[in-house]
Amino acid sequence: MRYVYVALVLVITILIAAIELEGLEQITLNSIITQVTLPVPAVLLFVYFVGLFAGALVCTVVQSLYDTSPAATPNTENGLN
Repeated sequence: MRYVYVALVLVITILIAAIELEGLEQITLNSIITQVTLPVPAVLLFVYFVGLFAGALVCTVVQSLYDTSPAATPNTENGLN
């Protein structure tokens, strides 16, 4: 079964790479400070990694809030753990 999953991941990766490499047209990104022209695959990879970073940051913040909540700390006032 593991080989089936590996094969599926490889097939999906090859399909995504073929689709991205097919569309090498340029996209112009405008911001307040600068203007950048990049190919579509570069923009997609950039957006993917920004989303990956943002999701990891949100997960870290939520986990740290959960770990420091009063419900997560043991009650040692009465000597019981």
